[in-house]
Formats: sequence, C-alpha cells, structure tokens
Amino acid sequence: MDYVKAYYDENSTLEWDRLDNPYSRIEFTTTTHLIDKYFKNISNVIDIGSGPGRYSIELIKRGFDVSLLDLSQNLLDIAKKI
Repeated sequence: MDYVKAYYDENSTLEWDRLDNPYSRIEFTTTTHLIDKYFKNISNVIDIGSGPGRYSIELIKRGFDVSLLDLSQNLLDIAKKI
C-alpha cells in the first residue's frame, strides 16, 4: 500500500490529466452514463479512491453530497482546490 500511495503522491498531476486522454475520455463518458443510469434516489456518495476528484465534480454537478477518500493526500489536496 505504501508503494501505491507513493506513486500517486508523486504523480498526482498526471492523475488529474489522465481523463483528458482520448482513450480515457471513453472511460469518463461511460462512467458518467452509468452514474446517471443507476444513481437514482440517492443523495450521498462516498467516492472511494477519488483521486483528484474528477468524478466527484460530476457527482456534485448532479446534486449529490459527496465525500472523498483516497490514499494520496496530494490527490485530495488537488480536489480541495477545485
């Protein structure tokens, strides 16, 4: 777990940018479609492995109350700034 945490702490900016890659946009579009389809009648979400908060932002835009959880404090710091 320390190795994973260290990787994401050192590469936190890359994780924010990852979903801008054309191939990863497919992941992002598919995931947000599934959120719209299956997250009905819920108002609170815990985004476990939230990273820098890209999906959390989308959940908040859709009216969810979101809590973020991640191993990397650097990623959570990015999410706080957004």
